[in-house]
Amino acid sequence: MNNPHDRPVKSPRSTEQMISAVLITGRYIIIGCYLSGIAVFLVHRDTIPRAQNEYFHSLRHLFICACHLDARAFFYLGTLAAILTPLTNVFVLLFTFARERNKKFTVVASLVSLIVIVSVAVGLLFHIR
Repeated sequence: MNNPHDRPVKSPRSTEQMISAVLITGRYIIIGCYLSGIAVFLVHRDTIPRAQNEYFHSLRHLFICACHLDARAFFYLGTLAAILTPLTNVFVLLFTFARERNKKFTVVASLVSLIVIVSVAVGLLFHIR
């Protein structure tokens, strides 16, 4: 007999569709950023060759430079999207598995998420570049 308090379990098909949507969206964002950077570079050729040690010191600065059509900012944004797409996928899987009450995969996704969070924290704490 079904318990009325149990949540409906999502089908594997809808989980696959969610994962697919995250990866496809990330891919289009990456392609859009890189193509925008190439277009800006071709129009304003003086935006790329700058000092080798010049970095964007914050996300705000990165977005301001992108608004000012700095081609490097678009390339950095594309690279950032390429890094964040699989990370987003891991967190989506974690919440999906937890909602489905799949304990084994929730533990695995939690461990991967913990490794990612610790790695980012260590990188920010020690300014590893």
